[in-house]
Amino acid sequence: MNDTIVAAQKQMQESVLELEQASNDVAKAKTVKEFSVDQRKVMLATCVKFYLDAGEGLGAAEHKARASDAFAEALGKRMAEYQVACETIEAAEALKLKFASAQSILSAEKVKIGLL
Repeated sequence: MNDTIVAAQKQMQESVLELEQASNDVAKAKTVKEFSVDQRKVMLATCVKFYLDAGEGLGAAEHKARASDAFAEALGKRMAEYQVACETIEAAEALKLKFASAQSILSAEKVKIGLL
């Protein structure tokens, strides 16, 4: 059998295995990415509530909440989680492209064999 065919088949098998192993992480990453906006809104609302309870007006409470260390810390943590989630999703997409590339090479090799 052609070495190129063997290499393409091996690459496809490895890609599928890696995608299967990463499936739980990818699912979690997609959830983090999907709900990141909602989580930021909840964090801001929590900080705003603190200032509203202290007697601030809505506009002032929102500005102070956005400038607060508590909001900045929580936002930094969420943004780090969001970045990891995006990297996980992109790695899975790269594996899908690797699989598709190998599949294309395999198809081309099969056509070449048929032409000989």
